[in-house]
Amino acid sequence: MQMLFAGSDALIPVLGPGITGDIPSLRHLSVHMSEAVSPGIAIIPTGAFRESQHLQTIQLRNSWWSQRLQLQELTTFDVYNPYWHISPQGFLKTIAGCSNLRHMPIEFDHKPVVVQSRDFFQLENLESLHTTCEWITLAGPILDQCMIAPKLTNLELYGRGEVSAIAEFIHSVAPNVRQLRLGLQQDQGDDTAFDLVSILRSAKKLVEFAIDNVLVDAAFFQALGEEGPNMSCPLLTSLIFKDVTIIDPSALLQMVQSRTRPGLNGETSIPRRLMVLGIQGEKQGEINAWYAQQIDELMNREDDGQSPMAEGCSNATNVPTEIEPDQAVTVE
Repeated sequence: MQMLFAGSDALIPVLGPGITGDIPSLRHLSVHMSEAVSPGIAIIPTGAFRESQHLQTIQLRNSWWSQRLQLQELTTFDVYNPYWHISPQGFLKTIAGCSNLRHMPIEFDHKPVVVQSRDFFQLENLESLHTTCEWITLAGPILDQCMIAPKLTNLELYGRGEVSAIAEFIHSVAPNVRQLRLGLQQDQGDDTAFDLVSILRSAKKLVEFAIDNVLVDAAFFQALGEEGPNMSCPLLTSLIFKDVTIIDPSALLQMVQSRTRPGLNGETSIPRRLMVLGIQGEKQGEINAWYAQQIDELMNREDDGQSPMAEGCSNATNVPTEIEPDQAVTVE
């Protein structure tokens, strides 16, 4: 069932329990309130869809379900209420009774509250969470204390936020994340690199990492190229950059050399071989044709071979400096 409302006046009579209370066969529900006509949040009436206990997906746009949900078959809870404030506990209490919830694309504003409740919420089957960096930054200190999602493997975060709070959220709430997409917003003219190393240290089981629109410094690549007990993300096989600025391409090259060396193709090898490297829209063009060729050779070399050109790149001082920057490269 999909409903688009042009104003909140129509929502209560249409979604009232007298009309929607007895629809036991309903599986998918989508309620959209036009924010252009009715700013703010429209609340779905109490008792609406009370017999719809087999709902599998709920999608809300500028609307909210204020009652606590007890839907054992609900797998997707999709909420877009960008101008609405709710506390982390208020949100978690709404979905706590949905034990099979697996996917949560959510966006709303954080409502600061004094933490009084010691309720703990285990979203035991949650697999993917897509939300804003801002919400994780503001709500994170509370979520870190009262929420755990042991099966959360897919995390997508976008917008403004603090990397330290995101790293702590991953460490405390989602320690088993395997796919991470991070789209941080960097102020125009800001040449400060985010501390992405803290993300690597927290997401120890990371397999795929996609990064958008940030400044990437040498420390990030050095952390990925480390060996021994300080190794970061040993299971990483895919690294995608989009619209980023790579400050030190020689550090990138050394990381690729480390992560593609012979002997890493085995299923039990540590670290795993880097199989996918994508660089799309590198802003400053620091990855010139020479770097692009070396990276391409390393990514495509056979397991039992060693690129002689890559040997000469183990030290940044051996990289030619007279070559002018060329177009950014995508290696896949």
